[in-house]
Amino acid sequence: MRRNIVYLEAADRTQDLLNMKWALRSAGYTIASKWHDLEGNIGCPNFKSHGSPEELDGLRMCQLLVVLAGQSQEAAVQMGLMAGFAVACGIEVWWLGRTLGHLSQLPGVQIFDTADEIRTYIVKLASAQIAVPERLAA
Repeated sequence: MRRNIVYLEAADRTQDLLNMKWALRSAGYTIASKWHDLEGNIGCPNFKSHGSPEELDGLRMCQLLVVLAGQSQEAAVQMGLMAGFAVACGIEVWWLGRTLGHLSQLPGVQIFDTADEIRTYIVKLASAQIAVPERLAA
């Protein structure tokens, strides 16, 4: 699979984020980000740490950044910085939620309206990756 290592970014550890994580894993993707696996409350109390040097290093090894931006302008700005970094590194970006300016016009950025739309797209990509067995010589 071409895009097998994914970084997940979101303002909070929401049910949509957890559903996205499991949809990606079930389709054969490896999730490189770990912040959403931390024990504790469902929210992400230190969102500003997502753009830390450690997080950016983790993002660099990925082929895909999936952003669940939600509707918060502040969160969208923070995640927009991560998306810009990803695009500069040649990493594809899937963006869900409130968009920033001309984000959709950047190369390698796909904008989705709903989490279900992304999950449907994941299934479609996974189905396309299923190899047809070669015929055996008779």
